[in-house]
Amino acid sequence: MSLEAALENANASMRDLVESLGSDERIDVASLPAGALDWAIAEAARAQPDKRFILVTASLEEAYRHESNLRFLLGDENGDVLLFTAADTSPLLDVVPDRRAEMQRMAVLAQLAEQQPWRALIVPASAFLRRVPPMEHVRSGLLSLEIAQQIERDELVRRLMELGYLRVPLVEDRGTFSARGSLIDVYGPDAALPFRIELDDDLVSRIRRFNPDDQKTADETDAVLLASAREVPDTPAGIARAKTVVREL
Repeated sequence: MSLEAALENANASMRDLVESLGSDERIDVASLPAGALDWAIAEAARAQPDKRFILVTASLEEAYRHESNLRFLLGDENGDVLLFTAADTSPLLDVVPDRRAEMQRMAVLAQLAEQQPWRALIVPASAFLRRVPPMEHVRSGLLSLEIAQQIERDELVRRLMELGYLRVPLVEDRGTFSARGSLIDVYGPDAALPFRIELDDDLVSRIRRFNPDDQKTADETDAVLLASAREVPDTPAGIARAKTVVREL
């Protein structure tokens, strides 16, 4: 852009910005007050409900601020605002990664892989520096359960452990599950409430949400989709594939 053109657009109004965000062209914006860009994105999103916006930030702190603003302006009842953070450690460091952050990233990738609706995706620039699990792995890590589905209890327990869920006596945190007789409690990485799955022999007979604080059941649902709680596959096939790739390298 020439200097004359830049100066000509220097005093563009917020309404001009909202209209520009509705196009498919790149928009360069500078010197906006805090929150003004989020307001403009929210206005453009309301004007064009089918439009999606990807906002790349310079830092994680800035990403959190945009996330908070957009959740307030757009609402987040249906997962309209997504935040994909960067990994907090390197595979080469002897440091245990943040499990909550890992589950949050996998939940976002699962929503994108399944092409579920969203309006705004916020990504810190550092998140682009690392590879993410391939879409095939993300989709293979989705566990779908529905009423009248046939599945053995031991097979369900094994599957949850492969997906990175921790087995605990009482389900209170995301990414955990418990198995007590014919009842399987599981808390998905992105679920608002955990689910209580009741088995009748090898059939799913009932699926209910429950409050993790008092363990009391709430409403029922016909199906549940659980995302993986781990980025790195921990299945025999995944481990064998990793060994083969390392040997080839």
